[in-house]
Amino acid sequence: MNIVHFHNGFGGGVLTVIRNLLQYRQHPEWKQQVIYTLDKKKFSAFSPMLPEDVKQKTFYYSGNWNFYYTAKKLSKLLPAKDTILIAHDWLELAMISNRGLNYPVVQFLHGDYDYYYKLAQRNEAWVDSFICVSASIADELKRRIPERSNDIQYLRFPVPEVNGIREDSSTPELVFAGRCDEAKGYHLLPLIDAALQQKNVQAHWHIAGPGSELSQVQQQWKQSKVHFYGNLPPKELTALLLKATAFILPSMAEGMPVSVVEAMKAGAIPVVNDINGGLQELVTNDVTGYRIPNNDPLIFAECIAAITADAEKRKQLSAAAVSFANTYFDPVQNTKLFEDCFLQASRKSKKKKAFKTTGSRLDQPYLPNLLVKTIRSLF
Repeated sequence: MNIVHFHNGFGGGVLTVIRNLLQYRQHPEWKQQVIYTLDKKKFSAFSPMLPEDVKQKTFYYSGNWNFYYTAKKLSKLLPAKDTILIAHDWLELAMISNRGLNYPVVQFLHGDYDYYYKLAQRNEAWVDSFICVSASIADELKRRIPERSNDIQYLRFPVPEVNGIREDSSTPELVFAGRCDEAKGYHLLPLIDAALQQKNVQAHWHIAGPGSELSQVQQQWKQSKVHFYGNLPPKELTALLLKATAFILPSMAEGMPVSVVEAMKAGAIPVVNDINGGLQELVTNDVTGYRIPNNDPLIFAECIAAITADAEKRKQLSAAAVSFANTYFDPVQNTKLFEDCFLQASRKSKKKKAFKTTGSRLDQPYLPNLLVKTIRSLF
């Protein structure tokens, strides 16, 4: 059996989920493969740090190409038989539908975004099973494609256990790990810090993730003790989380953020935006952390100041976060559930016909790619 994951080259939670599924796989006889689908304009190289025994291939494409040409080239990288395709984004799904590939297909819905729901609806005829990473995502997908309800599962992803000694500090050590953009609420962090300073709480901030090494990102801060790390390997991020008082995530939308589960396993108290999705499953106010209404920086600061002043409360919240995350995000048991889903999908795969779900009038099988690429390069 061949299991083929696709990844678009952007890091974050999707890559972490793939990495963990590979690390804790329960079927050593299965051949595991990851194909990176990289846009030439955005990537020159990609180093994902996956297990050495996992076969990895890189596919570069251009948005100027005739999509039929792109899909044909990508399909040539697939094993000929006994293969299950694990789709995490649009390109592989469009390849499967446009070419009518008769492989068993499992689609992951990683976020509570219209993007993922529309992707599932557009390609549902070619998908055998849908895996949703939160209960709310599964409920919404069942509402949108009720005839496929039996093929939609909510599975909690595997997250490694954290072995290490926590360090508790009277000075709040606050960690943000994620893309440093407005979608993740990065722009609110200096406002939270300013509100903390008004309460005479001098926090140490630790910023990790894509963009954190950029000068324009760092210049948003004033008179604060802020450390910037760039992208950290998993072990270094875990070491940082073991020192963290709280994990701050003022994100505008999420699915089931793996970064929050990792933080909870390390004992960092999650203080997050109160939005629909997995955060409502992870964080119970005043038990496993805090959900902040309306992403209000002043309320963020109030919660952080409160746990800073109360060492016993910090310990209670930290212990509860660890217990919850270890109970529901077991790496071995959860990986087995995913692999069981892959097997179920392979047994119900049906005959699939080619149909154009993606592309414009220029994306036609009879048009040479050179012509399409030339026309698109002119505009």
